[in-house]
Amino acid sequence: MQPSEAIIRRWCRAYHTGITLDDAYQAWIVAAFSGILCVDELYQHDLALLLAVDPAAPEGDRVVGYQLVREGVDSAVMKQFLTRLAAAGIQPDEVITDGSALYPGVLAEVWPQAAHHLCLFHETRRLTTAAQGTRGDPPGPSGAAATSSCGDVWLGRPDACAAAKR
Repeated sequence: MQPSEAIIRRWCRAYHTGITLDDAYQAWIVAAFSGILCVDELYQHDLALLLAVDPAAPEGDRVVGYQLVREGVDSAVMKQFLTRLAAAGIQPDEVITDGSALYPGVLAEVWPQAAHHLCLFHETRRLTTAAQGTRGDPPGPSGAAATSSCGDVWLGRPDACAAAKR
């Protein structure tokens, strides 16, 4: 599903009218923050939604912050978004991202104490896609193609297929 920019804007406006981001709400988010923050970006044509979520909130994922961006997302935009969260009082112990190059440097600047982890969903999808693209012709340790009679990706372990056949 690819919602249009107009639909995304309507969703954000409808959601926004239901919340007031006053001092009491912000204080509650900060006080109840688990210390784990998931950060991601969602793109729709020239519009991007930056989203920060607390995945360990008792009632499920809790939106900690979001920002709509039209000009494109680069490290300066991401730094501004994360700095705004830090200024509000969000100080994570762990930050989980999709592995984009946007994050490592900015996270080290904004929250140097936070451990940076990669999202299991995004990494699993990346590996699955890579495995499907190389099935039967997996990459060898040197990056050269290496064929496998068992048709499985052997991830640099030539003995893996032989062991699987035993």
